[in-house]
Amino acid sequence: MEIIKIGYHHSHDDFFQIHREHGSGDYLLLLVFTPSRMVLEGKAVVMTMPFFIFYRQGTPQLYGAYQGEYMDDWIHLALSRSDLLMLEELHIPMDTPVALQDLWELSDLVRQLTYEFHGARSRKRDNLHLYLRIMFNRIGEHFCTLHQSAHFPVLNRIRGMMYNEPCKEYGIETLARQAGLSRSSLSHLYQEVFGVGVHEDLIRARIAYATELLGATRLPVYQVAELCGYHSNIHFMRQFKERVGVTPSQYRRFEDKGRTQ
Repeated sequence: MEIIKIGYHHSHDDFFQIHREHGSGDYLLLLVFTPSRMVLEGKAVVMTMPFFIFYRQGTPQLYGAYQGEYMDDWIHLALSRSDLLMLEELHIPMDTPVALQDLWELSDLVRQLTYEFHGARSRKRDNLHLYLRIMFNRIGEHFCTLHQSAHFPVLNRIRGMMYNEPCKEYGIETLARQAGLSRSSLSHLYQEVFGVGVHEDLIRARIAYATELLGATRLPVYQVAELCGYHSNIHFMRQFKERVGVTPSQYRRFEDKGRTQ
């Protein structure tokens, strides 16, 4: 396993796009922290939550900013057959974006790898190998729990729907029916796999979309609430402040101030 090139916390404007029809000629580990639009198997996908994706060599890499600035970490890698077997044993998926709540832990490892890669220590090669193994073990710990559940694919699809279209209504009964599960089974499995309940995750998806709209548009707060699936402006403002710590209007002022500095 060898790092070809690496980047930590690279930021780009809202026009940023990567378009590699035949991939980058290597394997690409990508951690994305901002809303992103991707094309996977010919279909456009919008990811509003921080996510991880590991591109195979030769897989088209089509991704970029979505309604705002873009930031990611990336590592281009050369992998041997034994490396691929190790990744398979760790249940690390390929060519599939997966939302992760604690992406910053992995990002800190990318930071350490970046410093080591550009340094000149005598044991640099060994150190890089150890850091990479730690990183993939950490990633494997995330996905091992997920893949122990036979229901992971359908649960991940439901979660993707909520984060990609948070404005829609998602009743637990309807979601359970789509998943082929009882209401109680869906609630239990969702909490077990993602560490958060269905209802709370939907609120997080809506609040994440709200912060995006508040920062990227001049829409009044009540319209932002409507676009995020809220029928009550007061209810929206209460949930927003509970999770962000400030009101929507205060959040917008902070965003405006940050852009002018």
